[in-house]
Order: sequence, then structure tokens, then C-alpha cells
Amino acid sequence: MIYVSKVDIKKNTARAKHIRSLISASKSKHSYIKFIFYNYRKPFKNLNTLKILFFNSFSKKNKIYSRDIEFVIMAAILGLKAVYEIHHFGMLRNKTRFSLINRIFLYYLSKNKNVKFVTLTKSSGRVLKYIYPQIVDSRIKVIPDAGVKQKIGNFKLRPEKSNKIILTYAGSFLPGKGGLESVNLASKLIEYQFNLAGKLDRETYKSLSYAKNIKFFGYLNDLEINSFYENSDILIAPVGRRIFLDKSLNNEITFYTSPLKLYEYSFTSKPIITIDRPCTRIFKNMPGVWFIDKKKANCIKTWREIIDNVYDKKNQINELIQERKDYLYSWDQRIIEMTK
Repeated sequence: MIYVSKVDIKKNTARAKHIRSLISASKSKHSYIKFIFYNYRKPFKNLNTLKILFFNSFSKKNKIYSRDIEFVIMAAILGLKAVYEIHHFGMLRNKTRFSLINRIFLYYLSKNKNVKFVTLTKSSGRVLKYIYPQIVDSRIKVIPDAGVKQKIGNFKLRPEKSNKIILTYAGSFLPGKGGLESVNLASKLIEYQFNLAGKLDRETYKSLSYAKNIKFFGYLNDLEINSFYENSDILIAPVGRRIFLDKSLNNEITFYTSPLKLYEYSFTSKPIITIDRPCTRIFKNMPGVWFIDKKKANCIKTWREIIDNVYDKKNQINELIQERKDYLYSWDQRIIEMTK
């Protein structure tokens, strides 16, 4: 199988991290997946990728797997078997750039029996079938994101010890993703210490400087992030009712996405608090995860009650974390399902 992507895997983005995890898992499992990349901004420096796709169309030995619809379209036109992994449906919304072209492409793929689909949640799979009823169940497989237990690295910017309960969030600060929501909670829950990490725009960063109970640590690499988590009391993921991929609030993906952050959290030794959303319910039965009712997502009293309740049970947390083992889903397991 050939995995094709246009992403720069060296970048500090969730998508790049996703693919780096896949590559690492592929190596550890000795899977027969070849990862190739194409940069549209430097077309002549990536001709080898197009050559591989073109010559593969003659032998038809490999299946093409991609998150980028243009590569799947190319494979389908060349008569290759292909898998299109859909992470959200924001590309089909009217205000999204190239939405009409994406609809036409996806309709074409839905008609092509050589193309199968992977979604990250059952909700997303149902939506795909609703939009394109001609796609039968046998052409759709749900393969969620995953997490990994990593070694604790040397965290140079180690958070100072605090007498307050430390709530930690690391991830995106786009609307609905959890970062901005954490900042909002911190402004009202001043009795707790909030440690936040991720890529932040200048305007939001300035607003953090006025909050005495917020410490911001910027982007942390894979080793630093685990040390960062271990220096906390509780990990939070305040997912918004609506989730966007841009600050202009055009590319809305709502719940047709994957709770990647929760998969990452689940491999830590910390309790987790999140909000009851369609994308988080897969963790309903996981030990050590507390849910806030979606109707009370902005209720400070509710957050305060659950935080204090979780912290009071910290002596029982270790037992709960041990029970998590049966629920953990790793990148190694994911790569096996992708290969199948």
C-alpha cells in the first residue's frame, strides 16, 4: 500500500503529528506501507511522487491510501484501488474554498467501486452514507485516531510547583478545539492554576499576560509534552459545540472529527475532564474520564464541582488508570487495521 500526502511532516501541526505516528508505527510493525509526499508549491521537486503513482497504474500492485482527495481522484482515474480517509466534512460546506469541486470529486469517488472510505467516528460514517447513499457499508470502515505511551523527556520549561490544583491543556487554539475554551475557563476559575501549551496567535497571547493563574508554554515536542502532562493534576479538553479550522469561522467541522487529544491524554497517568459531545462519547466507558453535560459546558459551578470531586479522588486515580489498559488504542493497532 502507498500512503500519499501533501503535508509537511516536519511541521508542528496535528496532521503532521498524525502521519509521524503512522510512520513510526509502520516501522515497528514492519508493515508494507510506503509513505510518499507531494508539495504543490514546489511541483518540480516532487515529480518522483507522481512517477510512482503513474507507473503503479500499469502494475496495479499497490492500493493508494490518502487523506487528500486530489490524490484519490488521480488514483481512481488511473484505475487504481484507493482508500480515502475522511477526517471531517468541512471541505463540503458552502463557505469553504473549492467546496463545489470537492463535492463533485466526492460524488465521483462514491460512484467508483475501486474506492473505499475510512472515517474516524461512527457519526462521520453515517453522515457519509447520508450524503452519498450509493456508498454501501462494505466500502466504509471506521478507524479512529490513536495514542502512544512515550518516554518522559527533559522538559526545560518545567512548570513551577503550585499550591493550586493544576489543570492542563495542550493543543489547538482554533475556535471549538479546546484552547480558547480553556482560556475562558481560566478567566473565571481563578482559584485553579492553568498550564496551557500550543501554537498561539499574538492577540490571544497578549490576553494571557493579564491572567495570573495562566502559564503558557508554547509548542512542545513529543517528549516535552509528556513531561508537561505529568506535571499536572488534571487534563482538560473543553471541546466546543462548534469546531472550526480557521479563525474566520468559515470552515466548520463540528462533531464530524476525531478526539485526537483524548487519545493522547488516555496514555497518561492523569484524570481527564471533557465535555459530552458526539466526538468524545467513544471515551464514555474509559476509566478515569469525567464528562460535563453539554448543556452545562459553560457553567462555572459545574466545572468547579467536578474538578474538586476528581481531585478529592486522586488516591483512587491510580487504580482507574490501571483499568484503562483494556481501552487504550495505539498507533500500532491502527496501522494494522489500515493494512487490512
